[in-house]
Amino acid sequence: MFALVLAALSFAAVAASAQPAADEIQKRLDAATPGSVIDITSGSLKLAQPLVMIKSGTAEQPVVIRARNKGGTTIEGNAGFLLKGAGHVVIEGFLFAGDNTRPAIELIDCTSVRITRNRFRLSNAAAPRQNWIHIHGGLSTKNRIDRNLFEGLTVPGAFIAIDGSEKEPYQISKGDLIEFNYFKDIPTGEKPGARAIRLGWTGLGESVGQTVIENNLFENCDGDDEMISVRSSGQTIRFNTFRNCSGYVTLRLGSDNAIDSNFFLASPKEENVGAVRVGGKNARVMNNYMEGMSLPAVAMPNGAKASHPGQVPRVAADGAAIVFNTLVDCLAGSFDISDDDAGRWPEQPTNCIVANNVAIAYKANLINTHGRGEGVKWLGNIMYHAGDRSKIGLDLPDDQINVTIPKLRNPGDFWRLGPNSPAIDSALGDFDFVVNDIEGQTRSKKKDAGCDELVAGTPKKPLTDADVGTDAP
Repeated sequence: MFALVLAALSFAAVAASAQPAADEIQKRLDAATPGSVIDITSGSLKLAQPLVMIKSGTAEQPVVIRARNKGGTTIEGNAGFLLKGAGHVVIEGFLFAGDNTRPAIELIDCTSVRITRNRFRLSNAAAPRQNWIHIHGGLSTKNRIDRNLFEGLTVPGAFIAIDGSEKEPYQISKGDLIEFNYFKDIPTGEKPGARAIRLGWTGLGESVGQTVIENNLFENCDGDDEMISVRSSGQTIRFNTFRNCSGYVTLRLGSDNAIDSNFFLASPKEENVGAVRVGGKNARVMNNYMEGMSLPAVAMPNGAKASHPGQVPRVAADGAAIVFNTLVDCLAGSFDISDDDAGRWPEQPTNCIVANNVAIAYKANLINTHGRGEGVKWLGNIMYHAGDRSKIGLDLPDDQINVTIPKLRNPGDFWRLGPNSPAIDSALGDFDFVVNDIEGQTRSKKKDAGCDELVAGTPKKPLTDADVGTDAP
């Protein structure tokens, strides 16, 4: 161990007065063993080809590739790091600012690689399509992307794309974790396809990934209308905050995906901001808070199979549960059901339920079913329109939609249940998968409707930039 530390220190000393050449760093990567620390001094490193890592550390002794001073080493040029079959490697503290024609970091069949406290700000000029971090290969598993800053994607692609094998049997990367990152500034009006995160593609629709996207902040991600696009199964998106992001977190296809306990927030006059678009089998959308959306907050559109090889199919929701959410002043409505896009998508949602939600609005109808919606049942919802009862959008019995003032209060962070709210203890039905509320507090045996259970405890607020990114705790 002493020899490894001495080698790392010697390398840093040699490079202290000058940025090491790419071939010198590559030699260090080739010679890495468990516990190696590859310290790269401050300055600019321009790469024509990626630095390739095929060696592995261990859980106790990872291989660490890091900038000596966080943010002080800039990776420029056309490439970054390529890891193939590597495991237990940490990439830390770099600024990626190249004109890349390939990913800044690419993982192929990697295990337990950690990408942490880096800043990604690629120029995009040389790439017609670009994924800044791309994880793929059917053997990839348990990689972690945390406490990074991503900003300024302007071409089709994603800040983070997770795929898997490219041949049958298809398997998406499994068990990855994306947490405490700050995603920002995908400009409005860019070409379709510029999104924050993509999980899978059509061939991976039924492949179970078990990736968790949690505790991230998304701001002004305004490119594609699928801001996060899920095209695989068994994925979880929870505890995140979305501020003024155009488009939707979209479950395009796949099964058993969950969107749980997120904040979706929009400023006045912010255009094209939605929250959740639901498709696929057995989706669960629960405990979310949505305020000020300028598009319908929850969209459950029709679907269809791909009509030509270049089209991505959209699977209509089957067995979806939209439950225990709170929706406040969503300007284009709270729920939009069975939109067929002028006949383009003929297959309607089936066997779905919208239950125990709290919704209040002042302008548009709360519900729009486009004259359809037979495959959606309603239960235990509390809704109120300040202008006209008819603007609820559906006239249903009180046990399905109780039209009454929900009596919310806002202590300064978001609208919660007041002490006299009719939503208290009002939930109907057996939804045993809903255990906690948006704040992580355990729900009582007789649950409250909406995202917030009225119990004593430390309030949880939407995330800010102080909670995420390169300086996050």
